[in-house]
Amino acid sequence: MKRHRFWVCVLLPAWLCAACMPEAPAPEPAAVVLPAAPLPLALAVPTLPTPDAPAKPAGFSGWWDYPEVLARLGLSAGEGEAMASELARLERVYQTAQRQLRTVRDTQSRMLADARVPSADVRRFNQRNLQMLLTSMLDQDIAARLWVREHLSAEQRARVLANAPQFYAMRWFRAAPAPEEPSTRAPTPSESLAPPGAGPQ
Repeated sequence: MKRHRFWVCVLLPAWLCAACMPEAPAPEPAAVVLPAAPLPLALAVPTLPTPDAPAKPAGFSGWWDYPEVLARLGLSAGEGEAMASELARLERVYQTAQRQLRTVRDTQSRMLADARVPSADVRRFNQRNLQMLLTSMLDQDIAARLWVREHLSAEQRARVLANAPQFYAMRWFRAAPAPEEPSTRAPTPSESLAPPGAGPQ
């Protein structure tokens, strides 16, 4: 009985002290550090264009002047050179009509914006100028295709069509360069109704 009272006297105060002590804060979870994901190669090492690289041809326009396009067609540089003179001549005629067409369209737009210009004059201007120039451009385009078809051998035609089945449907001629300083002078009424290429009277 004495031994029981001894343990009560010893353990009870210790238990009471432990119960009165403030609870220790729970330890915060350690932050998980994930390794950085590697960037894609295209983002990590961007490929910048070379400033001095020559401009590549757009599609098949002017194909007779570009060895890489000729190779895609199955033709050699020499075969392209043999056709370059005539095709370049037709392209120049096409571009001349295209430059005139730009001027004529600008004139027609100003005629339409001017309510004083009769509708009959606008229609006559369209027939004499726009339609004629568009026809000229189409004529040069088909003339080039017919000339190439007639001058290629059967073996060459088969080679070209095997590599580019849409060869005759693709655009061949390059657009005419835009003028650096287009004229802003408004044409006189006589010039507006004159055929393209005609100067002031």
